[in-house]
Amino acid sequence: MTSRIAVAAAMLHLLVAALFSTHVPVERSLPDFLERPLRLYGDYTGARTHFDFFAPEVSSQARARFRVSRADGTVEDRVLDTGEREADQRIAAMMTYLNDRTLRGYVMHAWCVYLLTRDPNAATVEAHLEILEVPAIEQARAGAKPRWLPLARYALRRDQI
Repeated sequence: MTSRIAVAAAMLHLLVAALFSTHVPVERSLPDFLERPLRLYGDYTGARTHFDFFAPEVSSQARARFRVSRADGTVEDRVLDTGEREADQRIAAMMTYLNDRTLRGYVMHAWCVYLLTRDPNAATVEAHLEILEVPAIEQARAGAKPRWLPLARYALRRDQI
């Protein structure tokens, strides 16, 4: 009897893991009475990860660079780097949301506000979002190198915050 329960539990877990094994957000199409318990179980066990790292297309690395212009005409280039590993990992995690165009403007606006409020002499902040283009294996063998491509630009003046 115990082995049957263990087998049934394992099969149920594998079924949930298989349901969430693609990059397709299947939970959006499930009825509410199924979605909530599956979401809770999947979050608790890790089965609801969508396993995107196995997908043929994994989102590219992104980075943000900033150009701070001051009223006296000086310009300084900056990056969001705190010097603390955990905080920098959280900043890097924000980059994953920047593929969503509806969120991108909000995040870039927040970064610009952050930099403007930390520098009392800053007049304007320009945010440049770039994405890393990694060549295919055949291209890399032929000498192609990874390169940063512009993805988005956002500018904010102090009088706009």
